[in-house]
Amino acid sequence: MSDYFKLYRIVLSTIQSLSPETGQQLFDALSSDDYIIQEKSSNPNLVCETLIVLDNLISDGLVNAKRTVTKDVPLYMIYGLSTSGQKFLAETWKPTFEETFKNYLKENGIPLSPQSVSKFIAQLIFR
Repeated sequence: MSDYFKLYRIVLSTIQSLSPETGQQLFDALSSDDYIIQEKSSNPNLVCETLIVLDNLISDGLVNAKRTVTKDVPLYMIYGLSTSGQKFLAETWKPTFEETFKNYLKENGIPLSPQSVSKFIAQLIFR
Protein backbone atom coordinates (compact mmCIF):
# COMPACT_ATOMS: atom_id res chain seq x y z
CA MET A 1 0.00 0.00 0.00
CA SER A 2 1.30 3.39 -1.00
CA ASP A 3 1.67 6.44 1.19
CA TYR A 4 -1.45 8.28 -0.01
CA PHE A 5 -0.24 11.61 1.33
CA LYS A 6 2.94 11.29 -0.72
CA LEU A 7 0.93 10.25 -3.81
CA TYR A 8 -1.30 13.32 -3.41
CA ARG A 9 1.72 15.59 -3.29
CA ILE A 10 3.46 13.88 -6.22
CA VAL A 11 0.38 13.99 -8.44
CA LEU A 12 -0.32 17.64 -7.60
CA SER A 13 3.34 18.63 -8.11
CA THR A 14 3.48 16.82 -11.44
CA ILE A 15 0.32 18.51 -12.69
CA GLN A 16 1.60 21.88 -11.52
CA SER A 17 5.09 21.60 -12.98
CA LEU A 18 4.58 19.56 -16.17
CA SER A 19 0.98 20.45 -17.11
CA PRO A 20 -0.09 17.07 -18.48
CA GLU A 21 -3.29 17.36 -20.50
CA THR A 22 -4.40 13.72 -20.33
CA GLY A 23 -4.29 10.91 -17.83
CA GLN A 24 -1.78 9.08 -20.01
CA GLN A 25 0.52 12.11 -20.06
CA LEU A 26 0.22 12.31 -16.28
CA PHE A 27 1.19 8.64 -15.89
CA ASP A 28 4.07 9.11 -18.33
CA ALA A 29 5.33 12.04 -16.26
CA LEU A 30 4.86 10.16 -12.98
CA SER A 31 6.93 7.24 -14.27
CA SER A 32 10.14 9.23 -13.80
CA ASP A 33 9.45 10.14 -10.16
CA ASP A 34 11.82 8.39 -7.73
CA TYR A 35 9.06 7.41 -5.30
CA ILE A 36 6.90 5.99 -8.11
CA ILE A 37 9.85 4.02 -9.52
CA GLN A 38 10.59 2.53 -6.10
CA GLU A 39 6.93 1.82 -5.35
CA LYS A 40 6.29 0.19 -8.75
CA SER A 41 8.57 -2.71 -7.96
CA SER A 42 6.88 -3.58 -4.67
CA ASN A 43 3.28 -2.47 -5.11
CA PRO A 44 1.13 -4.21 -7.73
CA ASN A 45 -1.78 -1.85 -6.89
CA LEU A 46 0.10 1.38 -7.58
CA VAL A 47 -1.80 2.27 -10.76
CA CYS A 48 -5.16 1.69 -9.08
CA GLU A 49 -4.11 3.68 -6.00
CA THR A 50 -2.90 6.54 -8.19
CA LEU A 51 -6.22 6.58 -10.06
CA ILE A 52 -8.06 6.72 -6.72
CA VAL A 53 -5.89 9.67 -5.69
CA LEU A 54 -6.51 11.43 -9.02
CA ASP A 55 -10.27 10.85 -8.72
CA ASN A 56 -10.21 12.22 -5.16
CA LEU A 57 -8.21 15.27 -6.22
CA ILE A 58 -10.79 15.94 -8.92
CA SER A 59 -13.82 15.38 -6.67
CA ASP A 60 -12.24 17.45 -3.88
CA GLY A 61 -11.84 20.32 -6.34
CA LEU A 62 -8.02 20.42 -6.22
CA VAL A 63 -7.54 19.43 -9.85
CA ASN A 64 -9.57 20.81 -12.72
CA ALA A 65 -10.21 17.80 -14.91
CA LYS A 66 -12.87 15.82 -16.67
CA ARG A 67 -13.19 12.05 -16.26
CA THR A 68 -14.94 10.04 -18.95
CA VAL A 69 -15.72 6.40 -18.33
CA THR A 70 -15.19 4.12 -21.30
CA LYS A 71 -15.70 0.41 -21.72
CA ASP A 72 -12.15 -0.44 -20.63
CA VAL A 73 -10.57 2.44 -18.74
CA PRO A 74 -11.41 5.94 -17.56
CA LEU A 75 -10.06 8.77 -19.70
CA TYR A 76 -8.95 12.05 -18.16
CA MET A 77 -8.64 15.54 -19.59
CA ILE A 78 -6.58 17.59 -17.15
CA TYR A 79 -6.77 21.38 -17.12
CA GLY A 80 -4.45 22.07 -14.17
CA LEU A 81 -4.67 22.76 -10.46
CA SER A 82 -7.50 24.78 -9.00
CA THR A 83 -6.82 27.60 -6.58
CA SER A 84 -7.52 25.15 -3.75
CA GLY A 85 -5.05 22.70 -5.30
CA GLN A 86 -2.38 25.40 -5.45
CA LYS A 87 -3.05 26.29 -1.80
CA PHE A 88 -2.95 22.67 -0.64
CA LEU A 89 0.30 22.01 -2.52
CA ALA A 90 1.89 25.12 -0.99
CA GLU A 91 0.80 23.94 2.47
CA THR A 92 2.38 20.51 1.97
CA TRP A 93 5.83 22.06 1.60
CA LYS A 94 5.68 23.78 5.00
CA PRO A 95 7.98 22.07 7.52
CA THR A 96 5.17 21.53 10.05
CA PHE A 97 2.65 20.10 7.57
CA GLU A 98 3.41 16.39 7.94
CA GLU A 99 3.39 16.65 11.73
CA THR A 100 0.06 18.51 11.61
CA PHE A 101 -1.35 15.86 9.30
CA LYS A 102 -0.17 12.95 11.47
CA ASN A 103 -1.53 14.64 14.60
CA TYR A 104 -4.90 15.13 12.89
CA LEU A 105 -5.09 11.43 12.01
CA LYS A 106 -3.97 10.37 15.50
CA GLU A 107 -6.33 12.74 17.34
CA ASN A 108 -9.28 11.55 15.26
CA GLY A 109 -8.30 7.85 15.34
CA ILE A 110 -8.26 7.75 11.55
CA PRO A 111 -6.06 5.40 9.49
CA LEU A 112 -4.17 6.80 6.51
CA SER A 113 -6.39 6.32 3.46
CA PRO A 114 -7.56 8.31 0.44
CA GLN A 115 -10.69 9.30 2.38
CA SER A 116 -8.76 10.56 5.40
CA VAL A 117 -6.43 12.59 3.21
CA SER A 118 -9.46 14.09 1.43
CA LYS A 119 -11.12 14.97 4.73
CA PHE A 120 -7.94 16.61 6.00
CA ILE A 121 -7.55 18.55 2.75
CA ALA A 122 -11.09 19.90 3.06
CA GLN A 123 -10.47 21.03 6.63
CA LEU A 124 -7.15 22.61 5.70
CA ILE A 125 -8.47 24.53 2.71
CA PHE A 126 -11.68 25.75 4.29
CA ARG A 127 -10.32 26.75 7.67
